[in-house]
Amino acid sequence: MVLFDIDLTLINTDWLRGEISKNIQQEFAIDQREFEDSELRYLRHLKKTSDFRYSEYLVCLAKTFNLNLQKLMTVFTRQKYYRQAVYPDVNTTLRALLAKG
Repeated sequence: MVLFDIDLTLINTDWLRGEISKNIQQEFAIDQREFEDSELRYLRHLKKTSDFRYSEYLVCLAKTFNLNLQKLMTVFTRQKYYRQAVYPDVNTTLRALLAKG
């Protein structure tokens, strides 16, 4: 099953983005202002927000802060963030949909 959350009703995207950003900053001892500046530089080069590619974003961060890309990817993809970002009532609905096939 593939779901697209274009209207932010399934996943608390703001929380997810903040949590991942915070943990990357902590894990790699990156100053918050410098991190935000780097993030803005990446976002400004996009023609549309839908052009965002997490792999390109991570390469940008790795180059900017001289980070190990694999370790950065590991922090970025920790499942606990994504599980916690799903709104609680969504899990119940998804389980019901999966049960119906």
